Amino acid sequence: GTCQDSAYHKLFLQHLREELGHDELLAARSHKHRSHDSILHATSMWFCNQMIILDNLEKAALVHLVLEVSGAYYHALAKKKLGTEAPEYYEAHTQVDDIHAQMGADLLHGHPAEVYRRLHNVIDKGWSMLDAMTQRVVQIVERRNKL
Repeated sequence: GTCQDSAYHKLFLQHLREELGHDELLAARSHKHRSHDSILHATSMWFCNQMIILDNLEKAALVHLVLEVSGAYYHALAKKKLGTEAPEYYEAHTQVDDIHAQMGADLLHGHPAEVYRRLHNVIDKGWSMLDAMTQRVVQIVERRNKL
């Protein structure tokens, strides 16, 4: 949303526009569990923070090679279990997450080896944080189911 680099601006803006309103698709759910969990909040906010501190190429790698790839898998699996609660939300994501994962691919070609080493580090950290975040969700759900 704050990108001024013409090489990235069009792609970032297109992706942002396609994501807008997805949260509203969840509003129809009958089960709305809202609770604060500091660990889940911190791991989720890590990704937001990266959008402030990373350069544009690193942002593209993190978004398209971690968040969108994981989103494609998550929404395909979750649609089977949770899709009756908000079918429009899961349908929207199963249709576009694969496309979004590929959107940034062109930006990632043709860089020197040291750039790919840097991107590998960003992607590795992203997957680690995503793993921590999803493990926390599992812990929260398991704890809630025991109550």
